[in-house]
Amino acid sequence: MRLVKHRAAISVVVLIAFLLVRAITSPRSNGDTDVLIRDTQRILDCAQSGVFHGCTIVHFPLFQFIPALILKARGTSDATVAVILAWLNWAAFAATVALMWWALRRSVSRTVAMVAVFVLLTGPLLPYSVETFNEPAAAFLVLAFSVAVLVGAHPGWIVLLCVLAAITKETAPPFLFLLGLCGLFGRQDARHSTAMNLAVLVVACGVGAAINSGFNYFRYDTIFNVQLLAREFRVDTREQQAVNFAGIWLSPNGGVIPFWPSFALVCGVVGHTVLTARPRVLTVWWPATLLAALLLGLTIGLSAWYVPLGWIAWGPRLLLPWLPAVVFLASHFYSAAIERGVAWLSANPARFWTATVFFTACALPHFVEVLDSRVLSAMFAPDALFPRMMTVQEDRAGYFAQANHFMWSKGSMLVDSYEWVWHPRFRDKLLLCVACVVVLAQAIAASARESLPPSRSIPDRDA
Repeated sequence: MRLVKHRAAISVVVLIAFLLVRAITSPRSNGDTDVLIRDTQRILDCAQSGVFHGCTIVHFPLFQFIPALILKARGTSDATVAVILAWLNWAAFAATVALMWWALRRSVSRTVAMVAVFVLLTGPLLPYSVETFNEPAAAFLVLAFSVAVLVGAHPGWIVLLCVLAAITKETAPPFLFLLGLCGLFGRQDARHSTAMNLAVLVVACGVGAAINSGFNYFRYDTIFNVQLLAREFRVDTREQQAVNFAGIWLSPNGGVIPFWPSFALVCGVVGHTVLTARPRVLTVWWPATLLAALLLGLTIGLSAWYVPLGWIAWGPRLLLPWLPAVVFLASHFYSAAIERGVAWLSANPARFWTATVFFTACALPHFVEVLDSRVLSAMFAPDALFPRMMTVQEDRAGYFAQANHFMWSKGSMLVDSYEWVWHPRFRDKLLLCVACVVVLAQAIAASARESLPPSRSIPDRDA
């Protein structure tokens, strides 16, 4: 068992180290970060001029302004700020992987912990570990908050993590409350009453919302984010919202299911467990109901936004910060079902290798994007159907027509990525990534076989 543990750890460490090398040698920035850094300087100028309200800046959430403000106040150049933000994202992603492993290994089992790490390392968060978008940091803080609630951390830590997570996304507080309720449901200690625990969650979410409102007052002279609430940034029809809703989950250029099949499988296992459970006890359906409400609420909210996937970006960017926490809580509450599924797959070599090849192949586009963003750039470039990029302000009908084209009919970034798998520049690096994923899959299978009691052994032949 020690060999299995070390084999898994080595594969994960090698892959995380590879991402670190990419973050150091080839960090990537984006237009949003350029705007954020520019407006960070404007915040400093307003403060130096004694302007503490009505300092009009972009609608981005507060959290990423904090490191940018610290760096700009020290005279750091814009280019260096962007590089450091990319490094912080790598650190956040590495911390997310480590926390996922530690929390599930502590509360459930090594097998389930490795499965959850496998899900993270085959998902669309990978490219963001070398990028400057806010998603990796937000994902870590949302996960850390969920873990803190579940393990019964000190209320001070819960409040701090909730507030930090709340300022990564302005709409976060109500969804953090749902995650907190889910975590409270699984808490085993009785150090605090239910009323006390709920009060901590309410206070934490309220403080986060209040800080967001205060930041809005600083930049807009009102507690509301007037840019986010502007009508021009909302869809015009229910039909377009329905298209966006479907795209968040199914689009070949950003949907959760095409971009993260291993996450979709975890959701499928949870759904099957809930639907087939007899009797239908509270402990089976209540956590799944809260997680489903979280995902449904996020999807409805994002589908009303003019860029539901957070474009120009890889995968369902705006939904990504919440998904590691969903993986964690689903793995905790439905660990037995996950272990049975892994044992069934690992009992037969054909099933195991089919699953391993499938999920590794699905992860390849993410590794390609880590190495080079040309596929992403080509997808969001003008084409014969739309020879120029449309904006929602100048031509709403044209903008949504182009957005739907990108979402549904302009090929698939995932498919296009496979054209570069054997490119001489990428081949050796991709082989390293594939080897790490395969070794981790083998470690999961070995752990599942060794941890299954003899009386519950699953035969190697198909039923």
